Amino acid sequence: MQSKSIETDPLCPKTDNSAQWVRQKDFCYAFDVKIYNYSVYTSEQARKMCQTLDPSAKLLTINDEEENEFVSKYLTADVFITRRIWLGVDPNSADQKLWLDGSPIKYNHWTNVPTNTVGSCVVLFPETGTWNRIPCTPGMGRVVCKSPLKSTGVGVAVGLAIFVILALIIGLVIYLYKRRHPLFFSSIRYRRAEDQMESMIDYS
Repeated sequence: MQSKSIETDPLCPKTDNSAQWVRQKDFCYAFDVKIYNYSVYTSEQARKMCQTLDPSAKLLTINDEEENEFVSKYLTADVFITRRIWLGVDPNSADQKLWLDGSPIKYNHWTNVPTNTVGSCVVLFPETGTWNRIPCTPGMGRVVCKSPLKSTGVGVAVGLAIFVILALIIGLVIYLYKRRHPLFFSSIRYRRAEDQMESMIDYS
């Protein structure tokens, strides 16, 4: 695992040296030594732990098969990591079809299809990459936190630059058109002056 080069990624959250943030595509994942070595937590404790690492960090969510495989492989690479990881699934959603933030679960890897399981929490088994339900309390598991990449501000700067360039181009086009068609703009000013004069005449 290339932890040293990945930990310093400027787009990942900044925490103390105990948290190892790993960048993968548009997200950073916290594989914290203090989190997963020899310690297990309830689902509620797991959610709070992610929030203490960084305000943007949430309990692990999985959006596609590639992400499921990435997390599973990373976790199974260390023999000391537990074989049960909490997922940020809303336990109160019917058949566990929503994440904790209310967004729909578009990918899953259930060991069996959940039915009538409101109140259960969900864990990932890294060895197989499968998901399963366990009681939220007293169920215990390890923690992986997930955070979106921080904005670099490049998009805003590019948008502003495009706006300025367009404004300059439009201004240049108007300027050149005025120079090539001076009579057109003079006639407009003349008609406006005539209209103003007529409005000032009292015909009564």
